[in-house]
Parts: sequence; structure tokens; C-alpha cells
Amino acid sequence: NSENIPPGNVLFIYVDNVEDNENIEIETNAPVGSISKGISGSRHTFILPMDIWAQEGKYNINLEVSSNDDSDITTIEKSFNIVSKDFPTQYLYISQEISDTTRNDEAYEEFGEYVQKARSNISTKKLWSGKFEIPVKEDYVLTTDYGEIRYVNDEITSSRHSGLDLAAPEGTPVYSCNSGEIVLAKNMILTGNTIVIDHGLGLFTSYYHLSSMDVEEGKFVEKGDFVGEIGSTGFSTGPHLHWSISVLNTYVNTHQFIEEDVE
Repeated sequence: NSENIPPGNVLFIYVDNVEDNENIEIETNAPVGSISKGISGSRHTFILPMDIWAQEGKYNINLEVSSNDDSDITTIEKSFNIVSKDFPTQYLYISQEISDTTRNDEAYEEFGEYVQKARSNISTKKLWSGKFEIPVKEDYVLTTDYGEIRYVNDEITSSRHSGLDLAAPEGTPVYSCNSGEIVLAKNMILTGNTIVIDHGLGLFTSYYHLSSMDVEEGKFVEKGDFVGEIGSTGFSTGPHLHWSISVLNTYVNTHQFIEEDVE
């Protein structure tokens, strides 16, 4: 879908007219997270999330198409560029009590057991349609952007900011940014009231720090459906929605999905 990719963006590769007896494998020397794959009829879709720490340079992708008995193998090589991108730095100050009670080994273990596990399965069917919508329709303030380098109480964090922080009064409605299945709706130590939606083909959106949730796991939601309300639960300095998009558990640039029609 592009030849120039900033760190944190997603590269979509579409292979059409694939026969039932053909297999496709993909390899790249680019720094990517887990590659997701989906099949819809004769189209195979590969989703490659670029690492946010990726270095500028030219990278290659090798696509191998083979028959089931390996009697016919075709290799296609393409190249693309990872281009440089500057990310701002943010200094966040929070009470030591909130930090100690919400950012600890128990919180991280729970996050891995529930949130990361919920984002570990690939639904081979595409569930979303068109551009993703910002899940807050009323006035909000973008307080932290995707990819920001963050210091908490003057100590640098080991990871970049994984999504958008949208500040608005507590109780502000939150809506599904696109259609998909609710795979998690649970109160967590770290992220408070948390919703994860599976949009298919390994794409997930996550909604953190909600004051209330109005969804059930296993239910399907349409784009624009009400799912909960903004709050300040978990590791939070005030009412806001932390909203992120990930390919499995690799967080990617939220703006790409708002601005582009990622079909």
C-alpha cells in the first residue's frame, strides 16, 4: 500500500487470484512485529507492523508462491523504504501512590494474562469497513499522541506511548471506532475498565481507563455503537480515553487508520 513507511506504520500486502492449491510465504529483513495474515476468497492479505524503533533505510520483502507439492515455486521480491519520523517527548507527573498501586508486577502479569492474550488470536475474516473513526464524538483534547517518548516522574519509560490519550469530562460517551467482536471487557489494575475489539485479520483496538462499560464479551458491535464512558480508572492522572490500534500485540500508528481507507 506504500513504498515509504514511517516507523510504527503498517504495510498492507495484497495478493489476488490465489488458487486453492497454492501456498504463500512472506519474509522481510525489515524490523516488524508479528505478521498477520488473512484469506478472503482468492485474496490473501498480509499485515506488517513496522517497529516504532525502526531505523531509516531500504528493506526487502520476499514473497514465495508455491503449489501444495512444491512442483511450481515463484518468488517475487519488492523493496520499500522506512523513512525517519520525529516523536515528541512528554513529562508526566503522577502521585507515587497511584504509580505504585497500578504499575507493579501484579498489574503487568494481569495485563499479559488478559489483554495481551485477547489480542493473540487472528480472525481470518475481515470485520472492519473503511476508515476507523475517533471513538469520542464530543469535544476532547489530545493530551498524548502515538509514539511519544514519555517520562513518568522524571524517569523514562521503556516503551513509547501506544495510542492516543483523549481527555474529556468523566462520563463522556465512547463509541466503537469500527465493527468487530468484543474479546475483552474487564477491569484491570493497570488500564482500569478495559475493552478490546477484534476487527479481524489481526487488527485490534483497545479502550482504557473507562468509568463504565456497556458491552459483553463475544458480542458484535458496529462502527459507532456506544461501548462505555470516559473515566480515570487504573494508571491515570485524570478523565481520558486511552485508545490504541494494534496488529496482534504490536501497537501501530493510530492516525494511519483514521486518515487512510485500509481495505
